[in-house]
Amino acid sequence: MVESLYDEYERIVHHLRDAQEISYLATLERTFPKVLLLASASQAESRICEAIIRYFKEVSGRHSLAVNFVKNKAISRQYHSFFDWDRRNANKFFGLFGEEFKARVVEVVRGDPTLDQAVRDFMELGSLRNQLVHQDYASFTIEKTVSEIVEQHRSAAVFVGKILELLLE
Repeated sequence: MVESLYDEYERIVHHLRDAQEISYLATLERTFPKVLLLASASQAESRICEAIIRYFKEVSGRHSLAVNFVKNKAISRQYHSFFDWDRRNANKFFGLFGEEFKARVVEVVRGDPTLDQAVRDFMELGSLRNQLVHQDYASFTIEKTVSEIVEQHRSAAVFVGKILELLLE
């Protein structure tokens, strides 16, 4: 979804430039980073929650009582408590699965520069998202371009996409 929003943004930018609608273009470039940031953070939240549910389905033998408990008590409205958004690592999240898992995954992340950057980008986007929604959204300024947010989103997606694999190892 983030990619399709970005494609739409690019088409609108080209149209506004062609039509010489500079003031509308300036408004778009000031406001669209917020939209894209929220979309990216929302997509990451959804994918991480889905990965955790898939993990519990796998380890419980698809036992619906266990999976429903995890969905209803451990995941529902808890996502933002999984991470310490002020840090540039996901160690708090890893620690929720125990110290052994945390230690193993911290080493995996340290040993993989792409994954390490993905975690940092994920955490930065999550932190920015929190600032955006908990401060005055209308006046909040994101010091990133749409292209920079999309690049961070793509990087963060590497981490988000690897969570289930890390849990199942």
